[in-house]
Amino acid sequence: MSDSANKLPVMTDEQRRENLEKATAVRKERKALLDLVRQGSVTFEQASADPKYWRIPVVRLLIAVPGIGKAKATQLMAQAGIAPNRRVKGLGCRQRDYIIDHPPASKG
Repeated sequence: MSDSANKLPVMTDEQRRENLEKATAVRKERKALLDLVRQGSVTFEQASADPKYWRIPVVRLLIAVPGIGKAKATQLMAQAGIAPNRRVKGLGCRQRDYIIDHPPASKG
């Protein structure tokens, strides 16, 4: 295997700056999308059907849902057979339906 396959692309300072700006903009957009879920304006079902949410890890989206923390999100993902590193776009229809149909029981 040649070393050229592992080399990083050579970028100018301008290209590097543009890429950093793009990455920052994407992070801000994802944070805003997760904030909509936290506020209850968007449900998990709506978010999982929206392409804007597809690059977000499932665990981060579940944690953003009111009443679900890291422990409940991890448990729900395990029950649905979802890998911890899965992104929303990678969910199968049965996995997505399982999460929608089995919201974690809240204490009360």
